[in-house]
Amino acid sequence: MGTEMLTAHATTLLDLSGLPAPVVQNICQLVESLKGNGTIVPVIIESKRKSLAGMYDHLGITISHDEFKVLQREAWSTFPCD
Repeated sequence: MGTEMLTAHATTLLDLSGLPAPVVQNICQLVESLKGNGTIVPVIIESKRKSLAGMYDHLGITISHDEFKVLQREAWSTFPCD
């Protein structure tokens, strides 16, 4: 299942040309499941997010787990709660 399954009408509505093949396949699976018999087939999307440590790794900064927890607690302390 890939871009070849899209009709000319669908390609005018969805511009999937710049997306990687696995993403196009996931979108096609989702659309097909929505058009189906009312049952939704779960689509697994791979996450390519880096860990927070990986984001600042190139800066040469090291933060211990305890330091991170303290900073996290401080950042969330002013967050409004319902």
